[in-house]
Amino acid sequence: MSLNWTVTSHAENKKPRRSRVLSTLFIVLIFVAGPALIGIGSVVTAAEDELARTGTHVEGTVSDVRDSNKASRQRFRVDYLDNDGSSHVAWVSWSTKTKPVVGQNVTVIYSDSRPGSAIVEGYDGEGISLTGVGVVLTVVFAVLGIVLVTSRHRGKAQRRSAAAAGEGT
Repeated sequence: MSLNWTVTSHAENKKPRRSRVLSTLFIVLIFVAGPALIGIGSVVTAAEDELARTGTHVEGTVSDVRDSNKASRQRFRVDYLDNDGSSHVAWVSWSTKTKPVVGQNVTVIYSDSRPGSAIVEGYDGEGISLTGVGVVLTVVFAVLGIVLVTSRHRGKAQRRSAAAAGEGT
């Protein structure tokens, strides 16, 4: 009677486990990113809505418009004075439908406790953008996850069928 022994080093046993853990963490991070951005965007949007209801309204002037082929980089600068006469600047995103013009007057709404924190009436705040990115990431990663899980199960089924066919011969 002979015994066949296979020696496996400790490092060889650790490597697959470590890669599985890292893969799992990466997948969890991907699936959490979208909903997290939706949550953060919703909180920011609620704060912007509250500022719109309770903030101080003043007139501001568009002093710079940054045009870009990427919507995320379409921003404009608004200069405004608070009720104390201090000068402030707000950078605001704009969509293709609502491009501002340098010199245009706009309504700025700022917080009395933080006059440098402002939104511009008629333009979406940052919360809408965060929520939108979160929704897109959630949908893309959900579809990707479904495709990966489905293909993995198909691959296992095909390997089992092939193994069963091989045993029958």
